[in-house]
Amino acid sequence: MGGGSTGYRTLFKVNTDGTGFEVLYNFNGASDDECPMGGLTMSGNTLYGTTGVLEYSAPVFSLTADGWSFKTSGPR
Repeated sequence: MGGGSTGYRTLFKVNTDGTGFEVLYNFNGASDDECPMGGLTMSGNTLYGTTGVLEYSAPVFSLTADGWSFKTSGPR
């Protein structure tokens, strides 16, 4: 358990001056593989990261920077 509204962690954005805080996505522990781990990489308008569910091959997720499109891929 890690926090956020569901207890499975949250992706959010905030401006460098501390203003503009906005939750982009609350992991739910079911359909999204829960618990993001490590850093994020941004390519274009999409954030990429991994979840920590599987010990040896963590699923990859992508989320558009506006929070509208979330997808997972890889083993589940």
